[in-house]
Amino acid sequence: MTEHTRIAALASVLLLTACAPDPADPHEAARGLLRAKLSQRCMESLPAGPQSTHYNDWSEVVDSCTQNAWYQANGCKNPELCLRELFPADKSKARGD
Repeated sequence: MTEHTRIAALASVLLLTACAPDPADPHEAARGLLRAKLSQRCMESLPAGPQSTHYNDWSEVVDSCTQNAWYQANGCKNPELCLRELFPADKSKARGD
């Protein structure tokens, strides 16, 4: 096994374990849905982007929306309640109906 293969295998294992849900968090599915909806709401609130740019500005905007969604979702102790309060039209989806 080459050094590059070992590094790639180790990186894969680290990525898979980092993405695994926290078994101590019974609200992980609802928290993930809340993060997705918050990020989507952030992206929808943005004005139309530039037609051409010399920088990767939109990547920074998307990263900012994603980070904000993670921060807000992780700060919510009961994500099911936060989903119902922030997105009242999706009540049945938040309950899993």
